[in-house]
Amino acid sequence: MTTRAPSIKTLATQLKDVDRVQHLTTLIECSLCLTTSNLGYARTLEAIKQLGLALKSSDVDESVRQDEGNLLPITSIIVGAYWFCAHNNAGQGSDEYSVLSVLDYEPGALERGPEYDTSEHYVYCALADLRNS
Repeated sequence: MTTRAPSIKTLATQLKDVDRVQHLTTLIECSLCLTTSNLGYARTLEAIKQLGLALKSSDVDESVRQDEGNLLPITSIIVGAYWFCAHNNAGQGSDEYSVLSVLDYEPGALERGPEYDTSEHYVYCALADLRNS
């Protein structure tokens, strides 16, 4: 008998704020950066959504958000995912729209997407690749 892994949402609610943010960040990094990750597109979007919710509902220190020790800084995940979801949502009922609605990012008036050759652009492209795989 195999046991089913707990959902991303269940894991996210069981951890302390900083631990939750760091765990979700690592999970997202693995999904976007490793070809051996089996998280998949839908669960990666759910992890990004849970990360956005965790950042909104907690007192996570700004140094955690800017942590350069991560492969992908949290701000890069948020910005890249924001632009991906903004460009690829199918309206209010879509998973991408639901992620977009919880991400704490407000682009400038002249911004149209992540800057090329940045970690934000990498997140955008990795999500596109994951969706298309």
